[in-house]
Amino acid sequence: ITERWLPNQPVWALQAAGERLWIGAEAGLFVHGVAAGGMEPAQGVDVTGRRPVRALAAADSLLLVATDDQLLALAASAPTARAAPPAIPVDLRGIGRVLRMAADAQTVFVGGTEGVLAWERRGGGVRRLTVPGDLPGPALDLLATDAWLWVGTPAGLLRLRRAPDGALWP
Repeated sequence: ITERWLPNQPVWALQAAGERLWIGAEAGLFVHGVAAGGMEPAQGVDVTGRRPVRALAAADSLLLVATDDQLLALAASAPTARAAPPAIPVDLRGIGRVLRMAADAQTVFVGGTEGVLAWERRGGGVRRLTVPGDLPGPALDLLATDAWLWVGTPAGLLRLRRAPDGALWP
């Protein structure tokens, strides 16, 4: 171990974007630049209200940030903005505790203890897959590819087909 950052602070998510390492921690969102000597809160303001950041994903030039109930989108390359971004109009509480997130140019997938939420970036449509109806258990990990959404659960791996627009097939 060469260095310790954020001592005694649970870290829930890491995401590299360009020359920055974004850190989702119990006390909010932090960023570490390659030339920086330590951690600093992101955005120059407290974008998460010092709430835990449970999952992070990067897509295009965006950093997607999931708290226990909100989804936020920040410019991944500009951690000096002076205003907090508006929350994306989805409520993450319906999927239990947020565990993981995956995103691409079309869709953001947020997995939790009670299901998966899919948010279409262009149209704003939302779809929820629930435990036990659609999934056999919590979404422990997610991977979005062009044709599939892969969902890791305690009962095994699921492969869900995606439509050409990035949404999940019915």
